[in-house]
Amino acid sequence: MKKQKIIILVSIISLFIMVQYFVIEKVLNENQKKLSEVYQGGYEQGFKDTVSTLFQETSDCKSTSIWIGNLSRQISDTECAEKLSP
Repeated sequence: MKKQKIIILVSIISLFIMVQYFVIEKVLNENQKKLSEVYQGGYEQGFKDTVSTLFQETSDCKSTSIWIGNLSRQISDTECAEKLSP
């Protein structure tokens, strides 16, 4: 009888641990998914803001600089430059 109680107790504890594991995994996966969506939204918004700024800064045929680390490039609207040249 004592052996049967020990087997039941071990089974219950094992089941409890397995259920906790799956619940924790589900919660962590949901949190990771939400965090990934936030990062993706931030990336897309940053991209839109950058393109919008470049449009605004080059709209009157002026060039503007972009920087990535220590590297820079001059950006200008080629259509505008073509219209100004004879």
